[in-house]
Amino acid sequence: ATADPEALRAVGVLDTFALVRAEDPDELDVDGADRWVDAVHDRLPHDAPPPEWPPLTAVRDLELVEDWAGALPLLASLPAEAWADVVLGGVAVPGYLRWWLSTHPVLGGERPDRLRHPESVELQGLYEPATGTPEVLALLRPPGTVADVLADVDAAIDLLDRLGDPARTVRPAVLRTVYAR
Repeated sequence: ATADPEALRAVGVLDTFALVRAEDPDELDVDGADRWVDAVHDRLPHDAPPPEWPPLTAVRDLELVEDWAGALPLLASLPAEAWADVVLGGVAVPGYLRWWLSTHPVLGGERPDRLRHPESVELQGLYEPATGTPEVLALLRPPGTVADVLADVDAAIDLLDRLGDPARTVRPAVLRTVYAR
């Protein structure tokens, strides 16, 4: 017998992801919140004053997901606030959900930040193209340019490793662009 979805919801079983809200990042009780805050700080100018955080929205229980092919469409249907960037001192940085997904192997077993947008020419040879629906790729934002990669300290270090990888074949025009940046 199959359980009635309405009955399951009535007793608290979730049929989508739950959002959590906080006024301060220290109040976010979600996986990797401290690492996300560090990544946000890394994107701010080094001489910037401590940021004034806006109200935050995060998605809980991402670390429990096993079926990412099934989960990504559910996540894509969440309200825009779940996907919204956070603006601190005039700098827009990825919100918690986008950051978490980009740093975990959720796209065909790969991290979106270690792939490139499929239309990107600037990163060909350095990154494999991301695969997914246009809607999901728009939300995950795999890097499409060198500037996208260099915006994140960890991604920039990864790019340096890729430049030194003898197994990669990169066109001279791509190398000129990357080295110039």
